[in-house]
Amino acid sequence: MIQLNVRIGAGLKDDFSAYCKSNGISMSDEIKQFMVDFINKNTLSIEIDNFFSDALKDGNKRLKVRIDENLRDKFYNVCESKNLPISFVIRSHIVRCVSIYNALKWWNEK
Repeated sequence: MIQLNVRIGAGLKDDFSAYCKSNGISMSDEIKQFMVDFINKNTLSIEIDNFFSDALKDGNKRLKVRIDENLRDKFYNVCESKNLPISFVIRSHIVRCVSIYNALKWWNEK
């Protein structure tokens, strides 16, 4: 097992934690499942636009994920084939999860 570190903003990390808790999954398990899905589908499920590019900047908090080295290597190869940094791809998934979570929370409060 190796440790993967992704830098994200404090607010984004807190929101992602809330998203994961609401779905009964740890942040690490959510990231690992995303990595497996990304490898299998060989594509991002979102289009990167100006909103995402602003939200995906490095932050001052770290999200630490312990993963199997083989999973990391496969994930790296897919990211590299798309010319995308690993941290950027993971942060894009986190932003997507948080966006969905916040939209559902807003909808339920109406």
